[in-house]
Amino acid sequence: MDSLFDRSRSKKTEFLAKVFDHCPMKYKNGYCMLTLGWSDGNSFVPVNHCLLSAADDKNLLCEAADFDRRSLAGKRRKQSRRKTTEVIIDLVETAQLSGVSAKYMLFDSWASSPKTITALKTNCGLDTITMIKKSSKIKYDYLDGKYNIKEIYRQCKNAEDAPSICFPLI
Repeated sequence: MDSLFDRSRSKKTEFLAKVFDHCPMKYKNGYCMLTLGWSDGNSFVPVNHCLLSAADDKNLLCEAADFDRRSLAGKRRKQSRRKTTEVIIDLVETAQLSGVSAKYMLFDSWASSPKTITALKTNCGLDTITMIKKSSKIKYDYLDGKYNIKEIYRQCKNAEDAPSICFPLI
């Protein structure tokens, strides 16, 4: 789950960034708060989290002071500048090392790139349940060939024909 950690009144906070807020559909100053949680379908238990700044320098509003990259604070600062899809893998691996187990990972379409899905399967042993982005650039194995998601849905005549499993090409 990702949420906006709004810091609109701040001006000189370390790694303050312009973050896109999907509700009003505009950029705000703050951080992206990424939370990994475990759910049984009724309840949600936060397991791990991370505050993310901008991975791209053009969205960064305030640099951080020089810091020791070996310390825990330094590692967190370094992690905050990485891409969200890369940090997801780190959060899951850390949770698994601490004894949290799961059979699959559920997330929204913003993280549903074949690279992320493949990394979760190979590095963490997790299958994923996600909405797939409508893109003509990404091809999937389906029936007898390789198709983008628009072509797959075009082949389906009604809701019963819609595929429930597609495998991204590696």
